[in-house]
Amino acid sequence: MNEPAIYPFIMGSPSDRDLTQGWFHTASYATFEDMKRHILQLATGSHVFVKEISFFVEDFLLHDDEFVSNPNIQFVFLIRNPHNLIISYYNKYLKIVPNFSHFVGSRSSYNIYQGIKEKAKNPIIILSAEDLCNHPEETAQQLFSSLSIPFHDKCLRWQNLGDNFSGVNEWNEVKVRERLYHWHDHAIHSTCFEPITENRLDAEGKPTFEEIEDATDRLECIKMYHENYPFYHKLLQEKTMLRI
Repeated sequence: MNEPAIYPFIMGSPSDRDLTQGWFHTASYATFEDMKRHILQLATGSHVFVKEISFFVEDFLLHDDEFVSNPNIQFVFLIRNPHNLIISYYNKYLKIVPNFSHFVGSRSSYNIYQGIKEKAKNPIIILSAEDLCNHPEETAQQLFSSLSIPFHDKCLRWQNLGDNFSGVNEWNEVKVRERLYHWHDHAIHSTCFEPITENRLDAEGKPTFEEIEDATDRLECIKMYHENYPFYHKLLQEKTMLRI
């Protein structure tokens, strides 16, 4: 399932509802309870993989102890350096949108981790997106080992899904095709993990955000980086302690 919580999240936020008008299939689940019920129903027939964005599910996970403590649920955090994330996200909008810094998600990821780590029944796994892209086989092997399942190298390559992929049946996708391709075009057409694009740093190793042409937006991106990096760094430290 690809981001099923986006629609309930949007329905609870008037400003985000205006920003995303026309993005979703009309049959999308409009409440977190309906979304949760659907996930658990699917799980009666097979394993279910749910990919989410942190700020979509923060309130849900921090207020649903029954779901978080379900022994059949395994939480995996995939964290990304906010330097790379901000530039990638900006390139999708080409402007600073309301709540941009919150949408970067580092604070939400850390809040969720802190809120569920004592309640989750299975050990939480933290992965680095940079590690996964730059060292895919080693990182995947570590993940499989942590999940106590055999590693197979088929997970390192997959088929290009082409130009007519809807994702409805394969991903339980809630976004209409135009928005699906806007956000996930590269993933849909990919066939393997690719190295992270190296964004520019100054002589001291600090992000310059030179990739952002608009000077005012560039300063805003630098500010957002400093707002998000401390929470990302804390999760990196937790990742080291968890040894994955």
